Amino acid sequence: MNTQNPAHPQRLDLPIQGMTCAACASRIERVLKRLPGVEAQVNFATERATVQLTGPDAAGADAVVAAIRKSGFDVPDARFDFAISGMTCAACATRLEKVLNRLPSVSATVNFATETAQIRLPPGGVTEAELIAAIDGAGFVARPRGEGARAEEKARKAAEEARRVEEAKYGFRKKLIWLFGGIIATDELAASIRSLSLSTFGGNPLATTAALANLN
Repeated sequence: MNTQNPAHPQRLDLPIQGMTCAACASRIERVLKRLPGVEAQVNFATERATVQLTGPDAAGADAVVAAIRKSGFDVPDARFDFAISGMTCAACATRLEKVLNRLPSVSATVNFATETAQIRLPPGGVTEAELIAAIDGAGFVARPRGEGARAEEKARKAAEEARRVEEAKYGFRKKLIWLFGGIIATDELAASIRSLSLSTFGGNPLATTAALANLN
């Protein structure tokens, strides 16, 4: 996270969790405005805070986030999802992951198989442009994955789950056919035994049982 006091105005747009009413937003505003060089507007409806840091003595982004959390609310980590081009092996993914994790407060995972990088960092820290520049400096190309890419991934997973369900249903139907086939065969055998008992032994169950025992 950028902990240096900004010499030039810096604008933060922070998501806030935990507000239950407009009074919560007002309370956060008051807390933030007590920090040096900070102007803040907190919107309860959008659950976001717009913070302006001005002057060399202004509080840093980390101090802003800490003040919000100390007030009983939370500022969730920023998350970035990139499609990565230019990786040729798993070692490329490992190298890029190391490059990203050297950035302040960044936690990055790079997947060679899916050609993606997923990055989490505290709000107000490294920007998306700085992440893309670091990836470019490592010799790769990053493209933010938008809602379309996430929707495509979700659809793919849904299709895989549907396929697994159909395979399970097919296996279950095969077991039912085998089971009921055995029951039908058993019924046919029982009918044959009854017919044998009536035609040969006059329906005498003892005689029929003795005859069947002699077949073993």
